[in-house]
Amino acid sequence: MIKVVKPAQPCPCTSGERYGDCCRLLHRGGHAETAVALMRSRYAAFAIGDVGYLDVTQHPEHVDQAVPADERRRRLGAFCRSARFAGLKIVDHDVDGDDALVLFVARIFIGSADETFMECSRFRRHAGAWRYLAGDLSDDVAASSLKSIATFQARPRLA
Repeated sequence: MIKVVKPAQPCPCTSGERYGDCCRLLHRGGHAETAVALMRSRYAAFAIGDVGYLDVTQHPEHVDQAVPADERRRRLGAFCRSARFAGLKIVDHDVDGDDALVLFVARIFIGSADETFMECSRFRRHAGAWRYLAGDLSDDVAASSLKSIATFQARPRLA
């Protein structure tokens, strides 16, 4: 079930904008012009439980696309219902043609447990629109700032 956020209320992406002037436009069928805008709109979709939006904004090559759609949506919905989304901070971003990286900190609580995390999300254009491809939560993400897509992709990977 999607939580009701009125257009005049603050956007759940914590941009400081009103929801009606921010992520609501994308949740209602608009396309994000940047990977950062898609990142913000996906965070807001998690916060309000808009599982349909989360699903359609995944890139076809995302690993979860191998899971049947009804199961993907059930899992997303369960997560959205269990969590409280307390804030999003975009730390850095980089774009290289149809690929982009967004480094962010998501403040999330499950019950009273603080589950805040830092992630470097990969986005790729598909059919002219930005889509979420993958996320990296490894320790080296938190230990360094994003310099460029090339340097991030060339870094050593943890096993």
